[in-house]
Amino acid sequence: MGKYLKTGKKGIFRRGENWVIDKSFDGERMYQRLPGNIPLALVEKILAKKTADLIEGRFFPGQAGGSLTITDVLNFYWQERMEPKMSRLRSQGLTRKEKHIKGCKYLLTRVADYFGNIPVRSLTVAQVEQYTAKRLSETTKVIKKKDGTFTKGKPVHPRSINRELDFLNVALNWSIKTRRIQFNPIAKFEKVSEDEPEKITFDQGSDNGPEWRRFYDAVSPSHKDLFRTLYETGCRPAEVFEMRWDWINQFSRLIIIPAAITKTGKGREVPISEILWELLKARPRVSDYVFPNPDTGRPYNNVQRAFKGAIRRAGLEGKGLTPYALRRTRLTAWNAIDAVAGMQAAGHSLNGSVHYKHYVSISDDRMQNLVAKAG
Repeated sequence: MGKYLKTGKKGIFRRGENWVIDKSFDGERMYQRLPGNIPLALVEKILAKKTADLIEGRFFPGQAGGSLTITDVLNFYWQERMEPKMSRLRSQGLTRKEKHIKGCKYLLTRVADYFGNIPVRSLTVAQVEQYTAKRLSETTKVIKKKDGTFTKGKPVHPRSINRELDFLNVALNWSIKTRRIQFNPIAKFEKVSEDEPEKITFDQGSDNGPEWRRFYDAVSPSHKDLFRTLYETGCRPAEVFEMRWDWINQFSRLIIIPAAITKTGKGREVPISEILWELLKARPRVSDYVFPNPDTGRPYNNVQRAFKGAIRRAGLEGKGLTPYALRRTRLTAWNAIDAVAGMQAAGHSLNGSVHYKHYVSISDDRMQNLVAKAG
């Protein structure tokens, strides 16, 4: 029959009058002799099919692996992982966390609309990159406002795209855990690079500055105590909304935030300043909650309207201030005093990556202080 003659196509050879497929994949040999009168392009397709069959048998064993689509993977993850988690949170009375997870359903819908019918065994990183390019070319939804005008669509933020792809990646990993598949085809996908987050604070992070005082003076009486607590503690808004009297340790003057309510799932202690201590002592105990909504007796869902009204009355519009600026301001001020203690009170890891990336901005005064103290 003669020796193998190279064709320039990996794994395909001529031997006498015949084509020969001879290739190893992941330690398994694929070998087949084919008539020499068929086109080389057809031989390439046969080799590709053999490779695909081998991959399916290796990484997607059984019938499920061969027919499993991305929609199947997403639905399995939602039904088996997310829905039980929401039920557990509901039984614990953590409705705010339950609502947050329920809101992630739009991630499933967004990803399923693009990838849904693709078999898992056919999914590639290249398709993920195509999805990324498509999303980056899109704009956010135009919404009609109460005054009849419309919002202007903005370019889709890279963070939104990364959240969508993370959801897909986690769903695929769940199918590995549940033994539906053995291989995540996009495990090493590259995330979209994100700009550094804006660290918008009151008074460049200085404590009790003029911007804060103008804002606080403009806050309506019904919300003054709540906003003062947000400012003094640096807590996340939801943590203050849900705050209960039994979290307050009057002997150590600490707020003990339970793990179940925190974003990270870890409890922590937050110091109570003298200003906040006097505020809490004077506040009537009409509920288990420290700051119940007077209309419902339940915690507030948000305070955006009250915050924006105070910002407008204080003449601080156009600075990009949001309720989270209260947290950033406090954490920046604490960082200047004791960075490690500040991270612990904030509920951040002591490696500081999240803390410094999102919350700490170094003011011009602190930068100049480097030179003044060194000199």
